[in-house]
Amino acid sequence: PEEEKLPLIIPVVVYHGRTPQLFFRPSELINIPSDELRVYVPDYQAEFYDFSPRSELKIKGEIILQLILSCLRAKNEPEVIEHVASIISLLAKLDHTAPAIEWVKVIFRYILDVMDISAEELYNLTTSLPEPTKEVTMSLAEKIRLKGIEEGFEKGKTKGLMEGKVRVLRRLLSKRFGLDILPSDIEIRLQNATEEELDIYAERILEAKTLDEVFGEINA
Repeated sequence: PEEEKLPLIIPVVVYHGRTPQLFFRPSELINIPSDELRVYVPDYQAEFYDFSPRSELKIKGEIILQLILSCLRAKNEPEVIEHVASIISLLAKLDHTAPAIEWVKVIFRYILDVMDISAEELYNLTTSLPEPTKEVTMSLAEKIRLKGIEEGFEKGKTKGLMEGKVRVLRRLLSKRFGLDILPSDIEIRLQNATEEELDIYAERILEAKTLDEVFGEINA
């Protein structure tokens, strides 16, 4: 009966790799010994859209669709600034409704996550946008920039603390066991140790008679 049939599904492939590509049918990937066996190979045609950086395919459609496809194309393009500028010009065409502003946030975060562009550069590109699109993008850029500075400071502080502990441990080990240079395997252990492991090694030095006792297994 007609109502029991499955609906038609047309496969669509949107390609956005680094180099141009042509669609190939599944049967082209299989070595079929004879035409008699071809009937057993599942095969289909698909609508194929190549949006790689060098593709000549024009991006058309609604603004949101153009934005998405432009982002996919630009992510593998070396001259990313030029492409981001065109994306920014598309953002300027969006209306100021809440859904449109949400799309601005999504596109903005995608650009920063996958493209070789800093929040500072993107911040500068958004100065020509109309309000409130400009307000949203510049606010996001500033938040991301400040977050990056804060995270960098915290990472630097943690790294400095760890390096300080390693230096102190190296001195204590050298004095405790009369070594001018620590064995390479011990150096590796120190460099790869977590902060908790470094603290345990420091406690063990006081009573350990050998390096093995300092760097023995740590029970969880």
